[in-house]
Amino acid sequence: MYLFVAHIISDAWYTPLALKLSVMAFRMHDLPFSNGGNMQLTEKHKQYWQKNLRLTAFLLVIWFIATFVIGWFARDLQSITFFGFPLQFYMGAQGSLIIYVAIIWYYAHAMNKLDLEYGVHEGDE
Repeated sequence: MYLFVAHIISDAWYTPLALKLSVMAFRMHDLPFSNGGNMQLTEKHKQYWQKNLRLTAFLLVIWFIATFVIGWFARDLQSITFFGFPLQFYMGAQGSLIIYVAIIWYYAHAMNKLDLEYGVHEGDE
């Protein structure tokens, strides 16, 4: 099995802004992250990525609900008011944006905590 990697290189002889697409093919077992390579994931790495994927999936479900589900059921939500406005109006005007910022904050906070727990933290804290 081959993995195709596309990268962009500049042609200095033509113009500095000209870009050319070059495709390289690697055999999958030659790559260090494949099963045939040198790098093997430890149980600690697997736990870290499992928690990372679980957190990402949970936050994507919240994003999906805030983005699509509330819009889909907007007419049914007319009877619910939030700060005196119908819920679908509030969610369209600013509620969804607040949820998006909260998702970003929570992801950054949770990943920093997870990174510290597994010893892969890169920050100065």
